Amino acid sequence: MTTIKNLLLALLNATLILVALCLVLALLLTQSAERAADGFRDAVGSMAPLRAEVAEMREAMTGLRTEVRLLAEQPGALSENAETALEARLSALNDRMAQMDARFASLDEVPNQVIETAVDHAADRAADLINQYRSCTPGDPT
Repeated sequence: MTTIKNLLLALLNATLILVALCLVLALLLTQSAERAADGFRDAVGSMAPLRAEVAEMREAMTGLRTEVRLLAEQPGALSENAETALEARLSALNDRMAQMDARFASLDEVPNQVIETAVDHAADRAADLINQYRSCTPGDPT
């Protein structure tokens, strides 16, 4: 009878250890998910300056369109200095558009990178914890 009692206690002990391990793994996963959500929130927040820059560029484009329309109505009214200034503004606007394209391209990858990093980190931590419990020895303090 004591053998059965000892076996039941050992089974209960093993079950409790497994439950504790599952709770620790769930906690690690939750923390990784929170970090991923924070990273995603930061990435979305970094879009605000881009929106402001797009609004500025729209205003600049509207001004340039007005100037070009006026120049089209008055042929020969464009001096060499005005033509140079207009070309410089168009060139600057084109450079800003190229920079924005590069920034948008880099932002396309941010959500995927955040999710991949969070999943990889959680998997690594879970694997380390499982290996630590599997060998039944405490991990290195370093």
